[in-house]
Amino acid sequence: MFFLPINFVRLSQFSVDLMAAIERIFGGRRQPTQNLRIVITRHGERADQALGRYWWKRMQYGGQNSLIPRLPKRDKFDEWDVDPSLTVNGEHQATNVGRRLRGICCPIDYCYSSPAYRSIQTANKILESQGRRAVPINIEPGTNINE
Repeated sequence: MFFLPINFVRLSQFSVDLMAAIERIFGGRRQPTQNLRIVITRHGERADQALGRYWWKRMQYGGQNSLIPRLPKRDKFDEWDVDPSLTVNGEHQATNVGRRLRGICCPIDYCYSSPAYRSIQTANKILESQGRRAVPINIEPGTNINE
C-alpha cells in the first residue's frame, strides 16, 4: 500500500507527481497490480492553526507549551513560521490514522511525503503506529505549497 501525507497541492501537479512515483516503483509500467491501494492523507493539526500565527516566537527563547512536542533545532528559528510542526493533538491524530489502517488490514509498504515538516511528522507517526519503522519516507520535492 502507498501512503502519501500531503500538504495542500495543486491537483494537476499532484497528479503528474503521483503518476511519476507509481511509474518509478513499477518500472515504468502504467498499470500497477490489481491489488494496489493508495491512501492519501492530510497532515495532522498544525501548531500555527492551533496557537496562532506567531506561536513559534513564544517558543524561540526556551518558551514551553504543552500543546507542542519538542522542536528540533533549525539553523533559523523563524523557519517555523513557514513550516510549522504538528501539535501533540496532531501527532495523536496521525497515530490514530495508522492504527485504523492497521485495523482494516492496510499495512503500508511505500510512503511518499511532501517535504513539509508536518507531513513528515504525520508519516512518521502513522508508520510508527503500524510497527513499520523500516519503511522509508520518500520525500517528493515539488509537493510543498511554499515552493
